[in-house]
Amino acid sequence: MALNIKNKRVCELARRAADRFETTQVDVIERALLELLNQEEQLRQARFERIMELAGEIHDSMTDEEREALRNVDQEIYDEDGLPR
Repeated sequence: MALNIKNKRVCELARRAADRFETTQVDVIERALLELLNQEEQLRQARFERIMELAGEIHDSMTDEEREALRNVDQEIYDEDGLPR
């Protein structure tokens, strides 16, 4: 597969990085993209963990009666297939 980069700045950065790390432009672009994807995945995972932590705190702060009331509301709103009534 071919990748045709027509952005002069990106080409220059790739060339400089390849020279600095004594590798190819393809290699530095691959490394940069992998790092970008890894960073984004770490942010997603941290966000998910925080959401789960908050959900746990909410769950722990509720009484059994409040949890049951929420389940009952779900049963009133949705049918046995999970579709709105």
